[in-house]
This record gives sequence, C-alpha cells and structure tokens, in this order.
Amino acid sequence: ILCHIDTYRLNNFKELKDLGFEEYLKKKNTICVIEWGEKFKNFLPKNTLYITIKTNQNINERKIIVR
Repeated sequence: ILCHIDTYRLNNFKELKDLGFEEYLKKKNTICVIEWGEKFKNFLPKNTLYITIKTNQNINERKIIVR
C-alpha cells in the first residue's frame, strides 16, 4: 500500500494526526510518502528515508539526494 501525505498546508501536528498519520505508519506493507515532511521531522520514525529532488540550472535535469 502506498500512502501519500502532503503537509504543505498543515500548520501543526494535530492536523497531521487528524489525517490518520500515526495509523498509516503502523500498517504493515505500507510505504508513506510525505511531501514537506521536514515540517514534522520530529514526529517521523528514526528509520525515515529522506529524498530531496532539486532542479539544476538545466530545467530538464534533476538532482536526487537520498539520506
């Protein structure tokens, strides 16, 4: 199962929690993709994989950083 959460318009952890965030993280065989996740990084699991996609000067190229 793929769960997508976009936190761009969320203002606080309560709003994220109201979306069922914690329940999604507990589900087996589920991958959660969280856009703007750095807003709530204190609430993410320690085993979180961070992926950053940046545009280069050439608009057709992207730099992908995984940490």
